[in-house]
Amino acid sequence: MSNYKSIYDIELSNERQRLEILGCLGNSSETRLVTFLNPYSIQKFESKENLELIYHFDYIFSDGTLLVKFYNIYRKNKIIPVSFDFSSFAVDVFELCDRNSLKMALVGGSEEEAERSIERLAARFENIQFVYYRNGFFSSSDDSNECIKKISLARPDVVVCGMGTPLQEKFLLELSKHTDNPFLGFTCGAFLTQTAYRDSYYPGYIKNLGLRWLYRAMKEPHVRQRLLIDYPRFVFKYVSHMWSER
Repeated sequence: MSNYKSIYDIELSNERQRLEILGCLGNSSETRLVTFLNPYSIQKFESKENLELIYHFDYIFSDGTLLVKFYNIYRKNKIIPVSFDFSSFAVDVFELCDRNSLKMALVGGSEEEAERSIERLAARFENIQFVYYRNGFFSSSDDSNECIKKISLARPDVVVCGMGTPLQEKFLLELSKHTDNPFLGFTCGAFLTQTAYRDSYYPGYIKNLGLRWLYRAMKEPHVRQRLLIDYPRFVFKYVSHMWSER
């Protein structure tokens, strides 16, 4: 990943690269890290420290249509929304892992959500070897290091991590530095929390109408705050940056 002056200069991954990742599942000789940005999370990478963190990710997708629309206005490399949930990319990843009996580690959610999500996923994907799972809250750096050590010993093909941005990106990067086992690492945001309560978080008609953002806003108060405050702030920052660069 090239160095960027700003997170708003970031080059986002396209459909061809999504297919490239699927082709790597279980066949990669090197670790590859995948994350997803939206108008809220992209602002978390404005600081120099977090911007440098994103350099280490091999694939960066947009999981929101608003970011996609603005990106496609200013860029020749056109993209589509790609999210890590069962209405998008996650279903392809899990089905391929299931078909090839791959090993997977999961980190994210509360203790209860981690337990419930692993039960649901194991029932749905019987051939995946879930070699490790735990919640996404660490009591100390020793606790985090112990988790990394256990995942390294389990030697998974795929690691799915949902701890919120930028903690999930930091965790995957640390894991990649402290294991000699190549894996595909995916950040997943609230995917494990959502999966804990229903196999498909979004009703079919919501997915078909492209109203996932509205459904989450109705269900989750923090999402309403993002739509009313963080998303307008993103529009202002993105457009201002692009105009200053032209």
